[in-house]
Amino acid sequence: MSSDYLTSDHLNFLQRLNEASAGRIRDAGNTVTAARLLVTRFQTGMRSETALRGILATYDERQWISMNDALARWDDEGGAIGSS
Repeated sequence: MSSDYLTSDHLNFLQRLNEASAGRIRDAGNTVTAARLLVTRFQTGMRSETALRGILATYDERQWISMNDALARWDDEGGAIGSS
């Protein structure tokens, strides 16, 4: 029976991939999202570095936007219309 736990080699591999993508990801929350994506894919059997890099490369930048980014943008664009 194989273990469901990630080894230190697995974590180092995933960390290296995540750090390589960090230049495209603008905030720390989105870096965590990318790490979770990598771990999830790795645990489901995707072990190819090329495939995992492809997942990060094709993941639409709009999906990296965190809730805080979305709320800040909404507020910058006028937010909710206040009742007068």
